[in-house]
Formats: sequence, structure tokens, C-alpha cells
Amino acid sequence: MSHGQLLVQRAFEFTTSSKITDLLPVETTDTNVCQNGPGTCFRVGDVRANSFPQLNAVHTLWVKVHNRIAEELNKEKIFWTDEELFLEAKKIVTACIQHITYNEWLPALLGVNYTKENGLGLGQRTKYDETADPTVSNSFATAILPFANSMIKTDIFTLKLSVRYLNIDGTIKKNYNKPRLLANFTEDWYDKIGIQTMLMGLTAQASQKVDMHFTQSSADRLLKLYKTWNDIDLLVGALLEKHADDAMVGPTMRCIIREQFVRTRIADRYFYDVPGVFTDYQLENIKRVTLARVICDNAYPLLMTPQVFLRPADYVDSAHLCDSTLIPKMTFNGWFDKLEDNYFGVN
Repeated sequence: MSHGQLLVQRAFEFTTSSKITDLLPVETTDTNVCQNGPGTCFRVGDVRANSFPQLNAVHTLWVKVHNRIAEELNKEKIFWTDEELFLEAKKIVTACIQHITYNEWLPALLGVNYTKENGLGLGQRTKYDETADPTVSNSFATAILPFANSMIKTDIFTLKLSVRYLNIDGTIKKNYNKPRLLANFTEDWYDKIGIQTMLMGLTAQASQKVDMHFTQSSADRLLKLYKTWNDIDLLVGALLEKHADDAMVGPTMRCIIREQFVRTRIADRYFYDVPGVFTDYQLENIKRVTLARVICDNAYPLLMTPQVFLRPADYVDSAHLCDSTLIPKMTFNGWFDKLEDNYFGVN
């Protein structure tokens, strides 16, 4: 680790922009489970990140975010140690993920009005409740959160810088536990298959609906599990419910998700908008962050849709240049100016 940054590998130095080639380190231990043999998994905190190339691309993206933020902080605090820069960068990355989750993902999933009216809306700073239970409920973790599996598409969808679709021999099944697809570069970096084209593809590809319409292979497996409707568990029952108004899920699933994320927020003493965690100036900058901006700043596409969780009818017409004011930027200039007495940062 140097200047608070996480270890990455620079693959294919001959590319036009070495920043684009930052990848996670290769895992070389005996626990490597990837299908192409030793050296084909990436080293990551959650081994499941190696299951799908798209999931690994997202993990890689946030490592790049951390390193970029640490670099910016080092300009403001040139005498800070690696540990100080690392901890402050980690804190900011956590805040960005929290803001994107509550400001973009939950409204898209549960409905805009529902999130505003049921304790999930943003605006006023969060009031910490020391009596709230911060644990993750069993029903949420084991029966509800896996709902996302029903949204997974069969094919891997990639998009070039020129907003042209990139054809690859790519299905989830063929590339399961084969994350090295991210490092499948050609000498023409515009034609590579990597984190950039993978992330752009994710923003352009519509997910499957949250329902019981799984891929055929998944449906075949479920048929072996449930002999009668009496055996159906919470997840399956929740997936069968009709979606509530503008939500992507039914009322039971929406209620359980809402309850979990309300507690996760108010029971966290260091949630990003709790007073004292960030200064007003810092919080104002964090609230500019969108997933579109994160991808623009760290995967370097030319174009991006401002709301990546909502797929537009026409992707090309809805995409904007990454320097557009419609995709706000976060700045670190003066990040540590006018620190408040109750600031929790590494000061």
C-alpha cells in the first residue's frame, strides 16, 4: 500500500491509457476456485466476486474509486501516513456507496414516493438512534436479499466507447468463475473486453423483472426443490406477489427491505449524514455523487446515462458526455477547511 492506496495490477502496459488497465491483484493461493486453473482468480475480499465478470468489474471499480480518492487526499494532506490516507479514503468510499444506495438504488427498487414517505428519503441529516437494532434480520439476509438473482440476465452485455455493442462469446454459464474475461485485451484498447466495456454494458442492459421468470436452467433446479405449494418459502412467495405501484417488488418484499434499510441507517453512529461524520461542505460534495459519476471518473467512458439504475428507452439519445453538468462532479479542493469541533475524520 502506498499513499493510502490499495494494491492493483497494471495489465498490458502498452495500452493508450495505463489507468484503464488497473485490475485487482491475481489470487495465487491454493484456495483458487476459478475454472481456468491457478492465477485466474482476482484477489478480493469476497470470493463470490469471481463468480461473474460483471460482479468483479464492480468490485474493481470501487478499488479504483478508493485509490483515486486517496490520491486526491494526499494532495491536501501531504504529510499524512499511508494509514491515515487509507482510513479517510475508506470512510469517503463508504459514504459514496451509502449515498448511491439510498439516493438512487432504493428509490428505483421500492418507488420514489415510498422511499420518501417511509423513512428512507434524504434531506435532513440522519438522527442516530442508539436503541435501534443494527443487525441484519434473518428474513432479509436469507429470504429476501437473494431476490436479485431473479434479475440476472443470461448473456454478458458489453458496450464499446463508441456506443457500439461488442460481440463476445459470453453467457453467464460459459463465464462462471472465469473473471479473467476482464483482462482479455487486444493491442487496440478500443476493442478490448475489460472493465470499461463491461460497466458500460451493465448501464445499458435491462435486468430481468423481479418475478418467478428465471432462466430455464434456474427454473429446472427449482422444480426439484418444491413438490407442493406447502413447501414454498418466503422468497418464492414474495416473488409471486404483484408489484406495488411504481416499485420493482411486491408489498411483502418492499416492507422487509424498507425495515432493514431504515434500521441500518439510524443504528449506524457513523452513517454518512449523521451530524459530525462529515462537515457541511464535505457532505454537500458527497451528495453530488452518482453511480454515473463514479463510472465516469474511474472507468473512463466517453458517454454515460445520468441515472444508471433506470434504463432509458433509447440509450444513445439519453447518454451524455462525462463532463456534462448533468453528471455532477465531486471536488476535494479545501476538503479539510473549516473542520467542525465534532468532526470524526482522521485529523
